[in-house]
Amino acid sequence: MSDEFKAEIWQMIIQGKIRNQARVMDLRRIPREKSGRMLRFAEEVIPGDQGNREGVAAKWYFRAIYGSAFIRRADDAINAALNYGYAIIRSAVGKTLTAYGYNCVIGLHHINENNPFNLADDMMEPLRPMVDFWVDQNSEDLTNTLSQDNRRELVNLINQPVRQDNKRMSLRNAIDRYVSSLTTAIERQNPKLIKIPLVIDTDAQMGDKGDE
Repeated sequence: MSDEFKAEIWQMIIQGKIRNQARVMDLRRIPREKSGRMLRFAEEVIPGDQGNREGVAAKWYFRAIYGSAFIRRADDAINAALNYGYAIIRSAVGKTLTAYGYNCVIGLHHINENNPFNLADDMMEPLRPMVDFWVDQNSEDLTNTLSQDNRRELVNLINQPVRQDNKRMSLRNAIDRYVSSLTTAIERQNPKLIKIPLVIDTDAQMGDKGDE
């Protein structure tokens, strides 16, 4: 892959992440002007995200979800749950990438030589809002030491529904299709072929194409 192509793939990934963050804000009934601003951030992402719209959107998003005093790296119950959930998603993405023959050391954007999961860290970005949504919904029941029930429910996020290609399916199956679409995008040199799962309300009914 050329640097230009990787930058375009990263643009698609970050746009997908920000749009999913906006979707979480809508699902949590945060004022539409805030989620609308997130969608504008997504439109402003350029190849390689040279303008760091990801970082700007993240500050806006986390403060809207968890309050203006929230600090992402603080030692508290919310961050403990976020970190655990992200680790579960990272593992699922990494296993799928390996199954498709990818070397996860070689990332699109993450290039830390000491990180054996650079590519998994790249690909999981649009899926993080799945964890954010769960943590926000369950924040009142969390403690710094996660309970067994907390951990079990976070692990079960990979079985929760998302939307992809206008179909409702488990996140586990969507990750497989997502990674497969990366292969297709690379083979055809078309970053727009990557299929990023969309966060949905788990109680919502899907459209006319049904479930998988």
